[in-house]
Amino acid sequence: MNRREHPETQETVDVDAEEMRFLEINAPRYGVTVRRLDARGIDVLQYAMVSIAGSTVAVSTLLRLLNEFRGGQVIDMQAPASRRVYRSRSLEYGLVAIIAKDGTVTLSASSKRGGIEQVLALLAALKATHGADLPVSTIKAALATTAGEADAPPSEDRG
Repeated sequence: MNRREHPETQETVDVDAEEMRFLEINAPRYGVTVRRLDARGIDVLQYAMVSIAGSTVAVSTLLRLLNEFRGGQVIDMQAPASRRVYRSRSLEYGLVAIIAKDGTVTLSASSKRGGIEQVLALLAALKATHGADLPVSTIKAALATTAGEADAPPSEDRG
């Protein structure tokens, strides 16, 4: 395959120490390079800016996984204004916890949960397993299973 079929991209993100370890472990699995650009913060809270480079699909997949690793969204109206909205790894990705001033907690699921991100991750995993010769029937069966439609009849390969 030529270079046009695998466009390269580079993204820059801020990460904490745990997120950096997550990237260092997972980047090689997707053929992505992670390079630390700088570090800043205090002893307890260390942040780094990193560059993530590789194929567009691989970088997008790794960034999606990082986003999931960061956990759910918290909106805390009891916290100081500078810390009211943050991510928490103790809350599952896709969930939103709203803490009212009176301490009442409301938990809801984000409408962005799953969707195209789930499909792209599934396709990346299938390609890693099956290589370039990925039959359409395999993709359809995996999507049906993921969507909870495992009983759907198999269809013929058309691509």
